[in-house]
Amino acid sequence: MKKLSFLLVLLASFTSMAQNPATLPIGAKGPGGGFIYYDKGDWNNGWRYLESAPSKWNGTNLDPKSAYGFHVLHNTSIEIGTGKANTEAIGLQNNFFGLISTYNAKSGNMGDWFLPSLKELQELLKFYAANAENKTTFGAALSTSDYTLQSFWSSSQSGADKFYAYRVNLYNGNYPVDGKQYGFSIRPSRYVAKADLDPTIKKEVASNAASILLLKNQSAIIQIASSSIATPSYKISTLPS
Repeated sequence: MKKLSFLLVLLASFTSMAQNPATLPIGAKGPGGGFIYYDKGDWNNGWRYLESAPSKWNGTNLDPKSAYGFHVLHNTSIEIGTGKANTEAIGLQNNFFGLISTYNAKSGNMGDWFLPSLKELQELLKFYAANAENKTTFGAALSTSDYTLQSFWSSSQSGADKFYAYRVNLYNGNYPVDGKQYGFSIRPSRYVAKADLDPTIKKEVASNAASILLLKNQSAIIQIASSSIATPSYKISTLPS
């Protein structure tokens, strides 16, 4: 008897709660679990929003402190949109690599966090300084006396000087260059892409079918051999966003 197969179409009725990509407000919870602190107004270059890692991202009340790293000159920029490239250019030749890579590897994380550039970090400063609610969103109150706890490293080095990099003091707004050997706070950021806000729910399909095709319109086409028709099994579950 000729072996038959058929296509079983499973229409999954999941409802997405994703926000409209065009109206994600400043201060809102970001898709990476942090908060939105900057909106550049368009999706050019694949992203629109800057998202800060949340308070206690490292498991502690205060942001962790770290030296910047080796006295090696890298081609970094101070501009918005360059923090990720800066971090990648510096690579392993920094002391904050372990902190951010461990966070990126955390289960369920987005995996694309980086150390923001100077101008990106200045946008976080603007967010922090705007009002008390934003300060609460940011996290624990900054020290009023210890500038090493008030200041956050950027990924922007000081021009052609391999010994210095920019930091931003969120308490007083200053943004001097400082020696890479000194320890200042670390707070990662990430770029929010349109795909992060795709209303399509991500799913995992487990089945004894010979092949599975998961469609973007929330349908799953499963091909099952005739010998399996009597006892087909499948499961669709929502994955973390």
